[in-house]
Amino acid sequence: MSTNQTKNTKPDDAPKAPQASGTVFQRAAKAGKLSMGVRILIGVIAIPSFLLSCMLLATALSGDAGSIGFFETIYAIVGVLALYIALTGKRFF
Repeated sequence: MSTNQTKNTKPDDAPKAPQASGTVFQRAAKAGKLSMGVRILIGVIAIPSFLLSCMLLATALSGDAGSIGFFETIYAIVGVLALYIALTGKRFF
């Protein structure tokens, strides 16, 4: 064997650079998070129910908590949950 010959290296021995496969939406789906477009849409839709929750809190603090209806309370809770999903991007389902 001559000294000028090099060893045959296998392609598996070479370090591989991380490759980004798919679009931004596919990578977000694989990571278990919502894409930015969906998060913005949820956040914009949840703004009225968040404002309702602020108004309900102000009504309760002013001493008129008896006038707050059940549906208003549920709607406000769903809005706050939607804003949490929009800010964190977590999926619950």
